[in-house]
Amino acid sequence: MQPIPKPPRHRDVAADGIERRLAYRRLAEYPIYVCAGLATSAIRERWFSTMSQHLIFGAPATALLFSLLALALRRTRNLYFEADRRQEAEDALKHGQRLRRWGSSPAASRTTSTICSR
Repeated sequence: MQPIPKPPRHRDVAADGIERRLAYRRLAEYPIYVCAGLATSAIRERWFSTMSQHLIFGAPATALLFSLLALALRRTRNLYFEADRRQEAEDALKHGQRLRRWGSSPAASRTTSTICSR
């Protein structure tokens, strides 16, 4: 069974005036170390390039999702507002119907006629 290789060690150096990211690793069975480096500006440029390619598609898609979310939220609020108004109108209609029924009952008409005749 082979041992798990260790990750390369990284160091930031600026000996020649250019900031670099260095990694070094020992070769498997030999007393030799291999060193490789990249300028941090190149790493940053590549990262910005990759991220900008993702953002070209990601930013409009995110804006579209947020606008659809806002539209759904507005429509849902309008739906609940309309349902509340409809419920109030139905309650008012039922209350009016109860008052009319109460006013047209025989007991109510006797009471009304008795009050009016006095």
